[in-house]
Amino acid sequence: MQTIHHGLVQLADASTELAANSKQLAVPLLHPAYSILLTALLHTAYSYSSTPIFIKKSHYMTWWETIKKYYITLGERYEVDPLLFVGIHVVATPLFAAAVWWIVYNYKKKKSIVLPGIVAALIFNAANIYLIIRGKNLPWWIYAIVGATTLISTFFTVKNIRKRMAAA
Repeated sequence: MQTIHHGLVQLADASTELAANSKQLAVPLLHPAYSILLTALLHTAYSYSSTPIFIKKSHYMTWWETIKKYYITLGERYEVDPLLFVGIHVVATPLFAAAVWWIVYNYKKKKSIVLPGIVAALIFNAANIYLIIRGKNLPWWIYAIVGATTLISTFFTVKNIRKRMAAA
């Protein structure tokens, strides 16, 4: 557990240092919902594994290399490609914005918003769908965390879309 705590502290320190040294707007390294998932996965990997999954930082390994190594190891354990998971998020973000625009556009034109709503929901959950379908031997509470973060994110997204539709 000490290694996990130390690694998370290093991640937070690196993020703070990056924000302090940057003249641009600071962007957090992890979305809060995914930091909860990361902490839970770290705890599981440490508790239920014969060898801890988190790699101790050596003098030759930067914090970024440590994070990459961790996610690659985690991906191998649960048979999920971390690059594909992140890639789905990157591709889905502008597609989701377009789907939200489509919903508001159809609402303004008094057309059905069912199809754009379904498309937006699928795009919004694409990475989680990939994780659930592809992931092997995931602990039950990972499903609970994914479900909870999806419900919370959906609530705020629907609230935002309704606000845009009211303004239209």
